Amino acid sequence: MSIVDLPEVQVSDLQVEQQSLSFSVDRVGVPVLIRMSYFPNWEVSGAEGPYRVAPNSMVVVPTSERVELTYGRTAVDYATLLATLIGIVLCVVWRSARRRRSRPGRGWRTARTGCRIAPTERRPSPPTPSIASNSMSRLDAIVKAYDVRGTYPDQFDAEVAHALGVAFADVVDGDTVVVGRDMRPSGPELVAAFGDGLRRRC
Repeated sequence: MSIVDLPEVQVSDLQVEQQSLSFSVDRVGVPVLIRMSYFPNWEVSGAEGPYRVAPNSMVVVPTSERVELTYGRTAVDYATLLATLIGIVLCVVWRSARRRRSRPGRGWRTARTGCRIAPTERRPSPPTPSIASNSMSRLDAIVKAYDVRGTYPDQFDAEVAHALGVAFADVVDGDTVVVGRDMRPSGPELVAAFGDGLRRRC
């Protein structure tokens, strides 16, 4: 292999953008070394190449005084984008189907009664005067954004706990409801009333 001396070439008007590179030369046919990583995505106009000569260098042979390289997309890139788009669509469809399955009003059962009601069998319980008049007005005062808080028995009693159980049964999405309490003397009464409200929907 013999070494060939090449004439000097003057590179000017270099412009480097996010996805492109361009420059001017005063002589065509003389290779120009570009210190930039080679990828098959590079497309060149006004020159032949690019040719990889090192891990972080490539060469073009200008065929005109203005050379422009643009980082384009290959078939692999388009296939990857298509697969990503399909994955996003499938996620949206799966999420929508999951939301439809978890809407209130579908069949459910409680741990104590074990009853199940199909969606077509659910019938709203007839409202009682006590819940419609007294309990609902008190619920507005004790139901907060993140919890239910009130004093027993003037704000929170068995009647209110019963109404909460009925309302909870309308929005719960699950097969089992576990109800717990602490050591306060009012606990057994409130738990029993809440459970009765739950069972009203069975």
